[in-house]
Amino acid sequence: MHQDGALATELFEAFYSHHYGSLEKAQEVFSALQASAGSEAEFQEKLNEKIAGDLPVKEMQALNELMLQVTGFNSLVNLDIENWVISSNITQEKFDRIVAFIKIFEQVILQKFNQDKEALKAYLKYTFASKIMFSIKETREELMFKNQKTFKKWLNHFYPGKFDNRRYINILEYADIMQKFILHPDETSFDFENKLPDYQKRLNEGLIFPKSRLKKFTRHDYKLLQAEFADNEEILKLALPKNADFFPYSIAQNIIKHLV
Repeated sequence: MHQDGALATELFEAFYSHHYGSLEKAQEVFSALQASAGSEAEFQEKLNEKIAGDLPVKEMQALNELMLQVTGFNSLVNLDIENWVISSNITQEKFDRIVAFIKIFEQVILQKFNQDKEALKAYLKYTFASKIMFSIKETREELMFKNQKTFKKWLNHFYPGKFDNRRYINILEYADIMQKFILHPDETSFDFENKLPDYQKRLNEGLIFPKSRLKKFTRHDYKLLQAEFADNEEILKLALPKNADFFPYSIAQNIIKHLV
């Protein structure tokens, strides 16, 4: 609790230092506010009103409600932010306040970790990863695999033995699985800022490629498709699961780019 209070104080000071240009100027403002109050109770009332007016509390609450709608990759990609902005009456000025506040929060957190982003990542992993869990079944359905055995084949292809007898995964494992299954071979990580329409298109067109869908890229030449499977294994050292009839987007794109 003490650490949480210290963090809140640092965040408060950082926000008002940014708001007024320096901590000293911010202190002058609050001193003047206290001097204008006739009592401690009146000062607290004025202080609460000021903080409520300065900090994007309501906007952050609205943003939190929006983020509660995110239950996985599909809901994140299809999040209707534009409609949220309209329904929440979030003006550009208010949105900028949210962004500024988040950046200040990030700076305060990084300072506590001596600008060591890896240490911060490790801290967040330890603190939050185990608290946000997804079931293997949920993950399979997000990736549009109807058949459990087929999905497990590919899961074991990417992570040999790692998820055997596991029913749940944490959010970091979930994110990594999404990348392995959904990204194009030329992509290394998700870029929601610039490639959101691409991800929406992938979802709309389907993340699963049965052999019949792949054959279209060979003008239905099954022998050519089989030869490509063999090339993937021999040249690219990509050992495909045996008797796989359905392929995740990432693997399918690796095959397609050598067919067209």
